[in-house]
Amino acid sequence: MPLLRVSPTAAGVDPAGIIAFLDAASRAGIDLHSLMIARHGEVLAEGWWEPYSADRVHLGYSLSKSFTATAIGLLVDDGVIGLDDLVMDHLPDVDRAAVTPGYERLRVRHCLSMTTGHLAEMWSPELMVADGLPGDAVVRRIFALPLPAEPGTVFTYNQIATYLLGAIVRAITDGDILDLLRARVFEPLGWGEAYWHVTPDGRQLGFSGIHVTTEAILSLAQLYLDGGVAGGRRILSESYVAEAVRGTGAPRGVPDPEAGPDWNLGYGFSFWQARHGYRGDGAFGQFAIVLPEQQMTIAITSEVDNMQEVLDLVWAHILPAVDRVSDRGFGSDSALTQRLARLECRPLASTSLGRDWVWSLTDAFGLGGRSGSVAVARSRGHWELTVEFGRTSGAHEVIRLPIGDGQWLAGDLTADGVRLPVMCCGSFSGSEFRADIRLIETPHTVRLRTVGSEATFAWRYEPLSGAWPFWLAVHRADPGINPPD
Repeated sequence: MPLLRVSPTAAGVDPAGIIAFLDAASRAGIDLHSLMIARHGEVLAEGWWEPYSADRVHLGYSLSKSFTATAIGLLVDDGVIGLDDLVMDHLPDVDRAAVTPGYERLRVRHCLSMTTGHLAEMWSPELMVADGLPGDAVVRRIFALPLPAEPGTVFTYNQIATYLLGAIVRAITDGDILDLLRARVFEPLGWGEAYWHVTPDGRQLGFSGIHVTTEAILSLAQLYLDGGVAGGRRILSESYVAEAVRGTGAPRGVPDPEAGPDWNLGYGFSFWQARHGYRGDGAFGQFAIVLPEQQMTIAITSEVDNMQEVLDLVWAHILPAVDRVSDRGFGSDSALTQRLARLECRPLASTSLGRDWVWSLTDAFGLGGRSGSVAVARSRGHWELTVEFGRTSGAHEVIRLPIGDGQWLAGDLTADGVRLPVMCCGSFSGSEFRADIRLIETPHTVRLRTVGSEATFAWRYEPLSGAWPFWLAVHRADPGINPPD
């Protein structure tokens, strides 16, 4: 059941503050993809920067942790696990003789609160390499990692804590995290479709990889603001929510002087404490912000490298607008509505006629030299892009995409038996051609640039999964995908 809608003024929020936020983000060059704001459980503002749209899912990166913590909360409330249960008691297939000393004292709450006893990020792709044994190789490798501190004593943000929570969900339910969330949350509450990145043997990561709509992100924030109630039914117990959103007080295992002020105030059960309220968040600017004092929730998706800058603008412009009377009364609501309807990531547009052309491909996605070519050809008012390149195995890849000139056109990147939806635009300026390819269900953008006879593909910000774009795919026939050779 979708959240109800209300005008900003009726919700007691000055629309001018939201417009000021949009203006400030634009001036700062912040690449926002979507924004939804609710107060008292009713949406008062929502917008998507074209070509992003309300019906599309978006990779949430570490927002996944807050969804995984919600799945654990369901099992805690069911009485099948306890926060103080030992993790290994729920993973009976683990060979305890092969476990590093200390993990036998690791509890569920330690994984939820990132107080596992590690002093650094311990996740690496090598953990996912198959070992030929039955069961979960990742879990076996995690329990073989060093554990320098006593569980529960220090906070260190790390991925393996949440992976272990996912493993507990799988062990108890005989399904995966999304199976539980779909049955108990997404389907009964109408949160829409969701996807999740998986390990090569098909297990959902838990700590990252969830793809959900912006409204699902906002609804998650609203669920916690409302103490575990949504759609008139109790989803999570009030006691679990209260503990989840409260910081543990554990000190950082290693101080992080580069962390922004909203990353140094404590951590609950996969929720960060903030200068105002608390939040779940994910890399490159994905936010589920909860402001209990203002009875407000905010969902944001974006592609940024400075997440603190986004929060600073929320605190500077949206927060002061709460309970502030607009000088223009209800007339300011229409001004905001019109502004939100015009949001766009401006497409590239040619300043010269351009022509059919072929360039040598010198670099693909930052993976180094890849022998191949890039060609564009005019076709019915847009450009047809063809990219051909070889792989060290001898395989030959061909990618074809429609490129809008002054507009966004939809296409698919395909390779390795997987598909990545994209929106594309491009332009000629003199003899140089450039194109922006937005992986529309993720934060990421690939930029094609040409100089002279050469062309390169480069990430605006390289994904955390690595440079090969198809590692981002969730639309595939097989549970795993092949790495680049």
